[in-house]
Amino acid sequence: PRKGELTYYDDIGEAGRQHALSKPFSDEERGLYLMRIGALFSLLPPPPARVLECGCGTGWLSRFLAQSGYDVVGTDVAPEAVRLAQEVPSFQRGAVPEFLVADSESLEFESAFDIVIKSPGISAYLPEILLAQHAGTRFTSGTALWFAEHPEARVIAVTGTKGNSTVSALIAHLLRALGKKVALAGNLGLPLLELLDPPQSPDWWVIELSSFQTREVAAVEVAVINNLHEEHLDWHGSRERYADDKLALARDAKAVLVNAALPELRARLGAHARRIEFGNDAGWHVASDAILRGSERVFDLAASPLPGTHNAMDLCAALAVLDAIVEYPIPAAPAIKDLLTLGR
Repeated sequence: PRKGELTYYDDIGEAGRQHALSKPFSDEERGLYLMRIGALFSLLPPPPARVLECGCGTGWLSRFLAQSGYDVVGTDVAPEAVRLAQEVPSFQRGAVPEFLVADSESLEFESAFDIVIKSPGISAYLPEILLAQHAGTRFTSGTALWFAEHPEARVIAVTGTKGNSTVSALIAHLLRALGKKVALAGNLGLPLLELLDPPQSPDWWVIELSSFQTREVAAVEVAVINNLHEEHLDWHGSRERYADDKLALARDAKAVLVNAALPELRARLGAHARRIEFGNDAGWHVASDAILRGSERVFDLAASPLPGTHNAMDLCAALAVLDAIVEYPIPAAPAIKDLLTLGR
């Protein structure tokens, strides 16, 4: 387990712990939260199915499942989380889940559960998980549940090794500059499983995804593969599998956007029916201290609050996405100067 996982409940302080203990009732939009839990139940096998929640935190979801008739075990690597989960009273009288301190390697998945809701940080390639899947145990995640619940959502999905949060935030900012309603999920937005539906359905969902999540995604309008460097090999097992998992995002995407300066990405995605490139002279690119679309000078970089070539290329990617979804990026370009500084 990562150090941050073990110390999380110490790090958030007493106020944070009390908020976690009161979830979902501590959230301002708790009514919508409870509706989403009901929707999640519709995606699970009926009770009394045996459910394992890996990464249960203080156990509120496990308790809801148990009191809805499921046979539930909730686990977490953080002892403090499990201690709190065990001490929190149930919402009503009835069945309670079993809470255990455990990591995925110590669990016996095979034949023990009908479905496992696992956190993205647990590798899908663990021998224990592969054996359990072979034996018929179903695994799912917040990502898979969200996409199953939102089959009609118009999604722009962003992945890559670096710059994903910036590109996702830029896409959302530019779409909002055009008057579109946008929901942003990921490192700078909200986690997918906790993303509350706005009062009005958004025109676009912009979702940042890690390599742990990209195989669990349904069809999207645009898949943005920002770059591809070696990372998370302990989860994926090899660089080749890491690349395959990242590029799985493009599998069912209507369009895929890639940086023309990255020959590996261009080659691996060359067969896609609608591959769009940025960073070349024909498309969105940086030249003469400006962002250009082909030969047309669109935005002077002196007016951008985001310094550096890497940020300029992220802007090109975001503008190219708007082109791909026919949302007229040139009128949105002046909004670049209104950006706040974003971390990569």
